[in-house]
Amino acid sequence: MTVYFDASVFLRVLLRDGPVLPGWDEFEAPFTSRLTLIEIRRVVDRLRLSVRVTDEQFGDLSNMAGHLQEGLRTLPLIEEVLDRAGQPMGVVVGTLDAVHLASALVLREEVPDLVFATHDRQQAIGARALGFEVIGVAF
Repeated sequence: MTVYFDASVFLRVLLRDGPVLPGWDEFEAPFTSRLTLIEIRRVVDRLRLSVRVTDEQFGDLSNMAGHLQEGLRTLPLIEEVLDRAGQPMGVVVGTLDAVHLASALVLREEVPDLVFATHDRQQAIGARALGFEVIGVAF
């Protein structure tokens, strides 16, 4: 199964914030957007600056974030993705979610059976509306 992961999947693992996607680290061809890496760094930095984590925890989280990236196929934020993100999606999605959906749409042109993984319900609704099989959210 070829899967596109949004940031919520990695953040849940990294922050131990709820149940993780079963087998999330065993998929053969895991893809994500460069945006995911930015989102993870922003969340970790925000936790440090808001003093919700210690310096030691910050170091651990940063290290873990680096390990999460290993083995991922990271899609660049190319013009086609950004253009698609600005187009109507048919359902309510935020800007960052639109970039994830657009990245997955571009990838689906090469990988027709692409599955979309998220723990964000609204993102999942958007992905389903675009014809993706979605894992990580129960409907």
